[in-house]
Amino acid sequence: MFGEKYKKDMEKVKAPAASAESLILLAEKQAKRKRRNIMRIIAAAAACLIVLTGALTAYPMLNGTENLSHLFVEGGTLSKLFADWLGKEPEKKHTTYSELCTVITDRVNAYKENMTYDDMWEGVIDEGIAEEDVPTADGADNNFNAGAPDMAPETTPDREENKDFSDTNNQVSGVQEADVIRTDGKFIYIASGTHFTVLKADEGTLEECYDVDLGDTFWFNDIMLCGGKVILFGETANVIGRDVDTVLYVFEIDEQGNAEKVNEFLQSGVKISLRAIGDVIYVITRDGNYLYDTYLKNGTLSTDELVENLPVAGESRDDVLPPDAIYVPDEICSVDFTLISAFDTVSGESKSTAIMGGGSSVYADTDTIYVYGARYKWDEEKNTNVCTTHLTRFSIIDNAPVYTGNASINGTCLNQYSLDEYNGYLRLAITRSDGQTQNGVVVLDESLELVGEIMGLGINERIKSVRFDGEKVYLVTFRTTDPLYSVDLSDPASPKVLSELKMPGYSGYMQSYGEGLLFGMGYDADKNTGFEQGLKLSMFDNSDPNNLSEKHSLLLGTDTFFRDNMLKAVSVQPNRNIIMFSYGKWENKLRNVFALYTYSEESGFELLGEYVSDMVHSMNYRCFYIDGYVYVVYIQTGDYEAYAFTASDFTHTDSLK
Repeated sequence: MFGEKYKKDMEKVKAPAASAESLILLAEKQAKRKRRNIMRIIAAAAACLIVLTGALTAYPMLNGTENLSHLFVEGGTLSKLFADWLGKEPEKKHTTYSELCTVITDRVNAYKENMTYDDMWEGVIDEGIAEEDVPTADGADNNFNAGAPDMAPETTPDREENKDFSDTNNQVSGVQEADVIRTDGKFIYIASGTHFTVLKADEGTLEECYDVDLGDTFWFNDIMLCGGKVILFGETANVIGRDVDTVLYVFEIDEQGNAEKVNEFLQSGVKISLRAIGDVIYVITRDGNYLYDTYLKNGTLSTDELVENLPVAGESRDDVLPPDAIYVPDEICSVDFTLISAFDTVSGESKSTAIMGGGSSVYADTDTIYVYGARYKWDEEKNTNVCTTHLTRFSIIDNAPVYTGNASINGTCLNQYSLDEYNGYLRLAITRSDGQTQNGVVVLDESLELVGEIMGLGINERIKSVRFDGEKVYLVTFRTTDPLYSVDLSDPASPKVLSELKMPGYSGYMQSYGEGLLFGMGYDADKNTGFEQGLKLSMFDNSDPNNLSEKHSLLLGTDTFFRDNMLKAVSVQPNRNIIMFSYGKWENKLRNVFALYTYSEESGFELLGEYVSDMVHSMNYRCFYIDGYVYVVYIQTGDYEAYAFTASDFTHTDSLK
């Protein structure tokens, strides 16, 4: 399938090369973000080019290889030059497995001196608390932890240019995220366990075009539409430990909706997240703790044992990453590996890199990927666990991920919507718990150094949702009431609170609903006890960030609750003035209710219609708008139900079960 792309002979496998052009491009990006004078950029780039030209001429002759990645990551004048551009010292790569083995052993032994084995597991596994309330595609949760996504990814291929449709929620424009159900405006694609199904959606009608059982080796729960193809993602089923892999299947879809698998890619480890920029998909996995579990716990590790436990990416498990594709920082945050592969869906080529140190979540824009996770360590002086967020940054150069720095922040993030990069600054909404719980925002510069912060918001509460909006950020904390804060970030060194709005309950999902309006969805709650009392819709007036107010609200009933991942399952479309979602309701028995709302600034929320699904045990669904119709699909372990309605008056037009 992959031809000559992946060689079994590990001597022939090389790390992604950082070309002269890509290094200059990265330098120019950093210079632009710092708003340096354009002449300084040109002069610096020209100087770099001169140095690179000489280096590129001499280096291959001296080292007997054309792999130029060493120019960027090893010590010496040239890589120090680019380290200055990046604001960080480069981490050393290694040319042999023996050298890598020695360094890993030293780093882990140093790590063990300050942490017990239980702490090591806690630092890796419990990183998930950074997104503790966000379920996977196969799970469900009654909590909300969402920010404000964009409406449709720029990377989604349009089968028909005149189609008007919505797709999955994405956090950053131009960066596509995976989801369990997707549409391209003509077909709806479903990944449900071992099944891949294609439905045709046409003017309110539904037709099954294709359905295949992909076998019981992998369990599929994510889809991307990229490079004119449909890509399924799965993880090894019914295994734990070292044998867990993440797999990517590439399908071409013909005009009748039939699918043909044309490529595949395997990467070791548990899937952390997926992103696509243009035609390139970035697969991020955590491959971990087996080295420590098996060998380093006893303080020894042979080179052969190391190779057997290193990350793999390619055609099969024989494609072990070469030593110069693996970074080992001077101080590691955990004993597993974070592995990132860039897979080109058009050419089928891939580039992979790994760093020792774990993460559980991802924030990405078009230039950068941040892998982050919480790290917990007992503080003897404070007699409490100190929780920090460890960030690892990869810059995207020539479509390949290149490690460019890391940082640790005091506090933890709710989920990916707690991070945002703007004008060269990384902003993080955090909860800090070191005796007294408090919340706030920290700002890092492009060297990942702290330049400003504001804390003390929502004392003894926790963040429930975050919405960054340029120089402003809106965040909700909750214990018994819902303070909605607006924070001014126009001066990165001095963030300040502009307004605080208190009300019972909390908004767990926020999204802009046009100029001066902010939509919120969450729970009503008893103002004295904080006990949740059913779902609530809110529309906030943020036309004046210094004076927030709730313009309208709607309670759905004390017996209502949410069952799916709010990051993906709610479809809020202000350009079409529709809000649609499915929720659980208890009326002597459990029911799944799909609801379609519209909004008026004069009268508030208006229900256009509701429909009760027969698939009561389904906890996963997605809804879409396509050419005047809305479609909702429920899935449950290889099975599905799909319904179609008119968007104007919610007339039921078709069903498929």
